[in-house]
Amino acid sequence: MLFMLIVIGRYFVAKLKIAKLKYNKSGFTLIEAMIASVILAAAAGAILVSFTAGAANESYAQQLSLAANLANNMLEEIIASEYDDVIQNYNGYSESMGAVKDISGNVIASQEYTNFSRSVSCKEVYLKGQSGSSTPPAILVEICVKNDGKVLAEISGLKGR
Repeated sequence: MLFMLIVIGRYFVAKLKIAKLKYNKSGFTLIEAMIASVILAAAAGAILVSFTAGAANESYAQQLSLAANLANNMLEEIIASEYDDVIQNYNGYSESMGAVKDISGNVIASQEYTNFSRSVSCKEVYLKGQSGSSTPPAILVEICVKNDGKVLAEISGLKGR
């Protein structure tokens, strides 16, 4: 019985091969080509979306890095100044968009800094365990850096006597 099934199976396979040889045409049909192009376009679209998202994330990460550097540079400048000059020179200090300055007071001309702004607030504070009757021993410095009005970095530090 098994032998007979094998023989019959071989007969039909041989017939199909002959039929296939008679009517075999080379190339793709129009429908096959259209389906292949749709599949290719969908795959390319998915890949492009991931590249676009990656580029946007990289741009935002660069903005965060620049904002953190601007805040840190301002804090270092304030910490390096004299204690008695901090509140007078820096409390309420702000730099508008496109007018952010470097340590020497020159406006940073680089294109990547044009949408940044920063502001500083300073106030004298008492440290934990100290009474309010003596002169405050420290100044709390808070710096806020924005890009297009959106806060990207906030940093604070203490300037001691």
